[in-house]
Amino acid sequence: MSKKKDVNQEDKAFLTHAMQGVKPLNIKNEKVERHVIVKRPQEMTSQKAAPLVDFTEASDHPQVTSDTLLSYKQDSISYKVLRNLRKGQYNVDAMIDLHGMTVEIARASLIQFLSNCLRKNSRVVLIIHGRKRSNNTPILKSKLNIWLRSTRAVLAFCSADTLHGSQGAIYVLLKRSIEEKFA
Repeated sequence: MSKKKDVNQEDKAFLTHAMQGVKPLNIKNEKVERHVIVKRPQEMTSQKAAPLVDFTEASDHPQVTSDTLLSYKQDSISYKVLRNLRKGQYNVDAMIDLHGMTVEIARASLIQFLSNCLRKNSRVVLIIHGRKRSNNTPILKSKLNIWLRSTRAVLAFCSADTLHGSQGAIYVLLKRSIEEKFA
């Protein structure tokens, strides 16, 4: 049986000095980077550098319902990659939660989030938009369907697996290189 040893004051002082500035590890979420939500989008638009991501407001896509399963891929992406993305077989590198935001704040936050992901070479990201249950027309989900199709930085996207929110979230596959300017 081992007995507790008394720690002297000199050892305590040494340990306290050695541990200054050390932050505890968050083991549960070490692989997923959570994006800080932007409260004031006007600060981002005042930046002089052109954003890596921008969205157009094409209206040729119909409104989606809360039960609609979204799915999109560029021609260069195989159906196998899209199927694996839909099944949640790729590690999620970063995520953002947009539900409850206005369309303007969600758009600005998403542009900043995707630009940061491209700079950090994050490939698979999760976007949580929530599910609108009252009138069956989720505004953010419809907007995401349009916005994500309109940027070349997005190779594919689809509704998430039930583990990550099902029809209330989207997996997005991003391009590898950030050297190209995206429209």
